Amino acid sequence: MWLRAVTSLPRSVYIHIPFCRRRCYYCDFAVLPVGHSTREVSQRLWEQLQELSAQGRSQHALTAPSTSSDRTLDRIYVDAVISEVSQTLERLPDRPSSLPELDTIYIGGGTPSLLHVDELARLLSVLPRSGHTEVTMELDPGTFDAVRLHQYRDLGITRVSVGVQALSDEVLRACGRSHTVRDIERALDDLHRCGFGDAYSLDLICGLPNLSPGAWSETLARIGTWKPPHVSIYDLSIESGTRFAAWLRDGLLQLPLEDEAAEMLREAMITLRETYGFDHYEVSNYAREPALRSRHNQIYWRGGEYFGFGLSASSYVHGKRFDRHRQLKEYLEWVYSGCLPFDEVAGDTLDEWLMLRLRTQEGLSLDALQERFGAQTVDRLRIAAEPFCRSRHLAFRDDAHGISLYATDPDGWLILSHIVLELLVALEGFQDRSPARPNGNIAGCNEDALKPVLLYETSSTRAQAPNS
Repeated sequence: MWLRAVTSLPRSVYIHIPFCRRRCYYCDFAVLPVGHSTREVSQRLWEQLQELSAQGRSQHALTAPSTSSDRTLDRIYVDAVISEVSQTLERLPDRPSSLPELDTIYIGGGTPSLLHVDELARLLSVLPRSGHTEVTMELDPGTFDAVRLHQYRDLGITRVSVGVQALSDEVLRACGRSHTVRDIERALDDLHRCGFGDAYSLDLICGLPNLSPGAWSETLARIGTWKPPHVSIYDLSIESGTRFAAWLRDGLLQLPLEDEAAEMLREAMITLRETYGFDHYEVSNYAREPALRSRHNQIYWRGGEYFGFGLSASSYVHGKRFDRHRQLKEYLEWVYSGCLPFDEVAGDTLDEWLMLRLRTQEGLSLDALQERFGAQTVDRLRIAAEPFCRSRHLAFRDDAHGISLYATDPDGWLILSHIVLELLVALEGFQDRSPARPNGNIAGCNEDALKPVLLYETSSTRAQAPNS
């Protein structure tokens, strides 16, 4: 398997917490809607685990609950994740007692702020940290207050990401969100009062139903007034199996026109960077200043390795990627049956290099590309990039770090999936014309951090994008 000595292991970890109050209409993540009571779900899962143990399929002891309060869904799930971490360590040649001291930890979901604080403490206890470890946790407005934020601070959470998504109650209702604009405003007040004033991010989605261009401009103006330390803006993608996909198929979903959605993204890129001075360091991410960038997400974009633990999480270790089960019952059975190895997929491929690094402000280092794939690949890339350079969607930069290829802001980033696909066709002769994606699930993590950038076939992009 991929595990070697502890000294060579990744120093970043993603933990997935799947619980949500309900599933949003656009969401296809591995989540477990629990409403406001988890008792019935907890009892059913516990009975399934006891049956697994009785059948002799469990290689790890299940401790019988001493009281009904011990049988909470939170506890069952955290027990499983801790067991998974322990079994990972057992496979190492020197069987260390813990993971190496971590540089970054990201707790995503789902809605991790639904996890009981005592269970969060147990989870963090198996993740070695120092005073320099970035520990990010996702929160939803309406699921935390000042008391809870102080508890998070005491547990060592250093940064939070707030799933705002929209600043209109009408739009929030149309998406199936559980919070209101007033909840968002209270959350921001609490964050500033509880020591997170320079350590939070706001997540927004562009192109949602009932979101007019005027309302989007007002949203950006409010962001400019609030001046949060970090903002992430993702384009809405309609995923199969979601309510939005079904409604769109049946003609029941009214979305902004593609021209409008493209212009909304363009407006965000220009307004946040030029009007409000944000550092647009990745296609979907903006920091008030470089020091406030997400360190954890940069691990993904730079092709770094990481552990993922929990439902649906993906690990990238020693050049190999593998995903865990997306259904909670199957995940729990897998853990208590000994965490048998999954099929692995090679990482560090050319499509990953192009897709991930062109998402960033720094772009793709030609020296690093040559070291990994050879001089011929660099020569072919230069030729393939020429049409996009002429149309000003790509450009070369020559500075103290060497020569790099980067996508321009905003024109190149708006059609990044198209650019990456055309470059790959030129480099490898690919016949598949679907949007470029790397092998395997490279998220394992904050999946939003790796959403593809859609090609907008609008009047402006059709006129500007070259035929390569």
